[in-house]
Amino acid sequence: MTPRGWQQQAVTTAAAAAAAEAEAATAAAAAAARAEADADAEAEAEAEAEAEAEAAATAAAAAAAAGSDTSGSSRQ
Repeated sequence: MTPRGWQQQAVTTAAAAAAAEAEAATAAAAAAARAEADADAEAEAEAEAEAEAEAAATAAAAAAAAGSDTSGSSRQ
């Protein structure tokens, strides 16, 4: 192979390596974005579950208060 051929092969190899690195970086960025989206969705689900638990506790407290008011009124 001529020196020019070696040079062309080196440039082609370097370009292929750069393309592979860019593809790997893109895949890593996509994986990071998916992980962030999953974490956001999990945090949102946890917040929703907490809000539902608080609502249930409030409803239970209201029902208990209503029950004690009713039972107190019926005794009088």
